[in-house]
Parts: sequence; structure tokens; C-alpha cells
Amino acid sequence: IRSAPAPPPRRELRATTAITPPAWTTMIMAAKRPAGGSKSSRRQDQDAGIQSSAKVALLSSLILLRILVGFHRHSGEKNYHGKSDGFGGDYEAQRHWMEITYHLPIGRWYSYDLAYWGLDYPPLTAYVSYICGWLSHVLVGPETVALVTSRAYEEVNHKAFMRASVLILDVLVYFTAVWVLAKRLEPRDVEQRMWTIGVALIQPSIILIDHGHFQYNTVALGLALWAFHYMTLPATLTNCIVGSILFCLSLNFKQMVLYYAPAVFSYLLGKCFAAQPKVSRASQCIGRFFVLGATVVATFTALWLPFVLFRSDGVSISQSVLQIVQRLFPFQRGLYEGKVSNIWCALSTKPFSFRARMPERFQPICALITTLSLCLPFCVCGFHVGRKRLTNENEPQHLRSLLWAAAGTSLSFFLASFQVHEKSILLPLSPLSLLIADTPLLCFWFGVAAAWTLWPLVENDRIQSAYFSCLVIFSLVSLLYGRPFATLREYSRGSFALVGGDIASTIDRSKWIYVIVVASFVAMLGLHIFESAISPPQGLPDIFPVLWSIGGAGIFCMSWCCFYRQLSLVSASVDEGAQLKSK
Repeated sequence: IRSAPAPPPRRELRATTAITPPAWTTMIMAAKRPAGGSKSSRRQDQDAGIQSSAKVALLSSLILLRILVGFHRHSGEKNYHGKSDGFGGDYEAQRHWMEITYHLPIGRWYSYDLAYWGLDYPPLTAYVSYICGWLSHVLVGPETVALVTSRAYEEVNHKAFMRASVLILDVLVYFTAVWVLAKRLEPRDVEQRMWTIGVALIQPSIILIDHGHFQYNTVALGLALWAFHYMTLPATLTNCIVGSILFCLSLNFKQMVLYYAPAVFSYLLGKCFAAQPKVSRASQCIGRFFVLGATVVATFTALWLPFVLFRSDGVSISQSVLQIVQRLFPFQRGLYEGKVSNIWCALSTKPFSFRARMPERFQPICALITTLSLCLPFCVCGFHVGRKRLTNENEPQHLRSLLWAAAGTSLSFFLASFQVHEKSILLPLSPLSLLIADTPLLCFWFGVAAAWTLWPLVENDRIQSAYFSCLVIFSLVSLLYGRPFATLREYSRGSFALVGGDIASTIDRSKWIYVIVVASFVAMLGLHIFESAISPPQGLPDIFPVLWSIGGAGIFCMSWCCFYRQLSLVSASVDEGAQLKSK
């Protein structure tokens, strides 16, 4: 591995000391060298071949890692959940949805035997479950999705089919979205682009949840990333329409994509107000808003209409729609489930006991107000960037702004919204992973912390070996990349300049950041050691999950501040670019 020359410092960080990332591989460096002499054409062909080989090797390694994790246990395997009052897990839920969608009429999908893993995901998930159920019936055998008699079916060939379905959808939807966005974020620096792809696709949390625990989150995340791609292309309104359709598809695959909605709405609303030459601003704004709104309504209508047309006898149209909505948003389950690392779970411990003291009827309102308050700064910045005219020059900054805004609003929902699951941390993690070139230390820190907060779920699924293996691999890749640890060294010296403020305050803040990051890593490792060496007190059996929740909530609250700061810097850079162009 050879050292590459230091890239120019990014405008939003203004580092006083250049941070030199190591090369991706010798192959990538060879592919970037200019060819010369009479053999230039042959040299270029050789370099292109080397670069293609490196890409194939990278993608093959990422796929292999997912396959290896898939050999571990899935959620609820052999009816194990760490407690006596449960049955199965997300694996059995997904298999059961294939069973009921394949055998039952569409009008009964959301009402059939709700006590046993009733369908509680949006219509697009139901349609995909039907396709997977049909494939399972044809390729593996009808016994895999037989109505009622296939419950708790865990035969090895069918497990391989289930794992393969997640992997194929992951590669087709999420891999392609990451690849396209990385190419747009790093159009010239091939080496940095490959690092971005590698880090984004090797995130331990995403791999452990989808390919270990078993879910299809990458389908929803990939569709959302594709939507961000089209929304920020410098072309006509058609791209925004395509982006809106893709975002509606993502939202109809998993309702937790709603966490991105404030950022998307504010950005697109800003684009409605963006000035165009020789066009009336009022008519332009109204026309764009109407077209985008009609696109959303038409997409939802197309996905939900079959449940209205083919509803069960005696069920009205409103009842058929309301039945699905109640399954998607089960407010009766309470403020949160399990020991999720958000502020409500942390504040529900003694002496605060928020959940016990606050009446249940006021909890959703309190959560809504807090969530909207946390989302508001990101929405304002997203609207401000959307109003700026999108050109080929500022296209990457528009994309960065939307990614930061989506990460910020989704983290706001995770911290303060109603009915949060620990797996929802994947929503801010996905767009953040693509921004590692902007803030390498923040991406590494957040990625490790996100996986660390999943430990109670990992223990419940008994996939500890996969957890530690993925974290070690992620850390080694970050170490080879070099920039997260180089940034940490700069903070320790107090020489990493922050925008705004004198030199003394910059040094103080840099050292405080260094202390916070190092202390959090020590605390995360220390809790693992203490849990393995010390039994919890008899009166406090949940002491370690509670400590995990409090520690994770603290890290994510600090990350919220970092997200907003980065979005503000990117938004300012868009303004500066617009001013330079006007001059």
C-alpha cells in the first residue's frame, strides 16, 4: 500500500493540518496514474482493467461478509427469545407473511390471526412477501408456506432461501444506490469513492440486523437513497417526480422511513420556491407543489387501491383503510419497546421515571412536540438549500445537504418520537455512512455506537460472534482508511480548526471532542467487560441494558448537535457558491 498525496481540505471543515488518507490499494493507485508515451492507449486499457478488478474484489468481499453472517442464528431460532412468553421472531414473522399473502385473498392480509405475527408493514412489503412466498412454494416446496401447518418452519434449505432473498434485494437495491451516490459525491477522486462505498456497505448495524437478526431494511433504505439521488439531479421537474415516487415506495415498504419525511418535504418545498428565469414565482411555486402533491397521492392510491377494491364482504372502504393504518401505527404499545437508546427510555429510569409519571394520553403529544422541535432546524436548512438554484457546480452540495438533513430528522425521530425500536437507528446511519469524506471521525464513532446499542438484541438472538467479528472488521477497515484516527490525533493536539471562534477556543473545543470520543469508546468497551465478568444485582436485573440505553442516548444526543453543525456548514457553502457565480 502506497501513500497518496493529501487531498485538498474540504471547505466545511477548514482543517489547519492536512489529513492524508492512505491509498485504497496499489491497484487503485495504478489505475489513477496518467498514461504517457506511445503506449498510452494500452496503458489506459490496463489501468481500466485493474480498476475493474479492484471493484469486483471489493463487492465480492462485501457480499461474502453478508453470507458468512447469514450462517449464524436468526431471531427466534428454535423458539428462543430469552423469555418464556414469546414465540418465534422477525424471521418467523417474515416467513408467516409469505404464507398468508400467498394463500389468502388480499382483503384478509391485515386481519388474519393478528395474535400470531399479524402483518404490520405497509402494502409494498405485503406485495414483496407474496412474490417471495410464490418463489418459496415453487423453488423450495409447498410445505414452506403451507397455511397454518408451516408455522415455525426452519428447515435448512428454506433458511438458505430466506437468507438469499435478503441478500439479492440488498445487492439490487441498496448496493446500487450506494454506488451511484458515492460516484456523485466523489466524481473525480476514485480512491475516496471506493472508501465511501466500502465503509457504507460494511456498517455492522445494517449487516447484523438484516443478515443476522433477519429483516429487509436495506430495501427501504435503498429506495430512499435512490429518491435522494433523483431529487438532487440538476434537471427538470421530472427528476423530482421520479424521486417522489421512489420515496413513496420506500415509505410503503417500511413505515419508519417516515423519519426522513420532514427533510424531504422541506427540501422539495424549497425547490418549489426556487427561482427560474422568465417564470412567475407564484405560478411556478403553485404548479410545482401541485404536481409533486399529485404524484404522492397517485403513488399511494396505486399501492392501496387493491385493498379497497378487493376488501372482505361487509367491510366498508374506510374500515379497510383504517384497518391497515392501525396495524402500521400501534399507539397502544406505549412510548417505546425494550431498552432503546433514546431520551424517553433514559428519562424513564429513576429518579426521573418519566413514563410512570406522565399520563399515557399525554405521552404521544409530548413525543410529537419534542420530535418536531428537534426536526425543525434541519427542515429550515433543507428548505434554505432547496431554494438555491440547482446547477452542475453545486449538485454535490445539494446532495450532501439532503443526506445530512435526512440523517438529522431521522435521528430526531429516534431520540424523541413515539414507539421507537432499536433497529430504527439504521435510518440516520445509512445517509451518514455516505458522508465519511466530510466527517470521518463522526461516521466511525456513530457507526460503532449504533452497533453497540444493539447489544441487547444481539444477545437475545445469540449472534455475539457475528457482532464482534463485524465490529472488528469495520474498525480494521477504518484503520486502513486512516482518516478517522488521523482526525482524532488532530483533535488531541488541539490543531483541528472549527469554523468560527478564536484560536484558543478552537484548541479547547478540539481537546474536549477528543476527550468525549475516547471516553465513550472506553465506556463502551468497559460495559462489555463488566457485563461478562459481573452478575447483575438481584434487585437490579436490567442494570446493564439500562446502562446501554443511557450511554447510547448520550452519544446520539451529541451526534444530533454534530449533524446540525455539518448541515449548517454545507448550507453555507451552497450560499457561497451561489454568490461567487452571481459575481
